[in-house]
Amino acid sequence: MRPLCLEINAIGPFLQKKIINFDQIDNNALFLIHGNTGIGKSFIFDAMCYTLFGKTPSNRGSNLKSDHASVGIEPSIIFSFSVGKNIFQVKRILSYERKQKKRTSKTVKEAESGLLLRMSAWPNGDKKTIATKKTDINSHLKKIIGFDANQFSQVILLPLGEFRKLLLSESIDRENLLSRLFNSDIYDEIQNLLNENRKKTDRKTLKDASKLLKQNLPELEANIKKSSQELIYYSEKLEEESLKIPAAIKKFEKEKKSSKKN
Repeated sequence: MRPLCLEINAIGPFLQKKIINFDQIDNNALFLIHGNTGIGKSFIFDAMCYTLFGKTPSNRGSNLKSDHASVGIEPSIIFSFSVGKNIFQVKRILSYERKQKKRTSKTVKEAESGLLLRMSAWPNGDKKTIATKKTDINSHLKKIIGFDANQFSQVILLPLGEFRKLLLSESIDRENLLSRLFNSDIYDEIQNLLNENRKKTDRKTLKDASKLLKQNLPELEANIKKSSQELIYYSEKLEEESLKIPAAIKKFEKEKKSSKKN
């Protein structure tokens, strides 16, 4: 993602409209946003995050509206950015109070609203509406950016002290974060596909083995029966022959004595 332009009005210390043209900075340039404490540096990043996710890393939430804004001043943030060759523009108007249309001193509270557009070119290309509801805007932007608010603040925009938190986070959280960062979902899908194919192969192999056993079971039973019968037969023959051994020994001894006399 590359920021192109940020326009804020009645946000934080910026009571008047301010426009930051990031597109004027070279693609490979390294730039610094600096200033005195309280001048509004963090509001710039909060404004970007709020347009993208509807929340901020500093937990200001929707309390971005300038405390000095008069009744009827519309606090708004317009953020234009590119992702690859695609260009998007998102606008968030924070809740604010305005006077009633009738001549009265009473005020009404305008609800927060938003708009997500796709641009054909920057900065003067045609604009096509993608979403107008907050939930739809947030959902589309999560798909476009590839991160949710927490992951974005850990990888793209690290608040002070949060880098250490990332390094010390639980392994499962760090694994999920790095998985999103390096888009490793495709490898998870491949692994799941291989596991599923292995399971199917195992099931098929078991099924084939069971079928083969069933087909050959009668022959196997017949062979076992035949082998059992042969075993019984030879056992009986062995027993018969063993009974003849004592008589054979006596006959052998008798013949031996007779041969000595002669």
